[in-house]
Amino acid sequence: MRAIDFMLVVITTICLTANQVFLKIWLGKYATQILPIIFNKLGLLFRYDLMISVIAFVAAISIWLYLLQRVDFGLLYPMVSLSYVFGLLAAKFVFSETVPTTRWIGVLVILLGVFLITREA
Repeated sequence: MRAIDFMLVVITTICLTANQVFLKIWLGKYATQILPIIFNKLGLLFRYDLMISVIAFVAAISIWLYLLQRVDFGLLYPMVSLSYVFGLLAAKFVFSETVPTTRWIGVLVILLGVFLITREA
């Protein structure tokens, strides 16, 4: 895999993780108001955290479409597992969640797997 393609995969997975992080932040603030949005609170749809979530998602999809054209699917798709790594880091450092050792070991296994699939046969 070319270095630029690998970097684009990393950027895509970071964008996917950012999408979910900002969506969770938005839901944390407005979860009790979601159903009334349909009727009288459309302004909640234009909060910065939800807008960042949407922008990150659009960026991820755009880069992903580009990568699908250039990289073998069997190599590209397993690399999306990097989003689990970034998700765990976000859980720890953004949401201050307690992350057990077994999850950190799982992240190391994922990183090893990504390393192995990116090696040329």
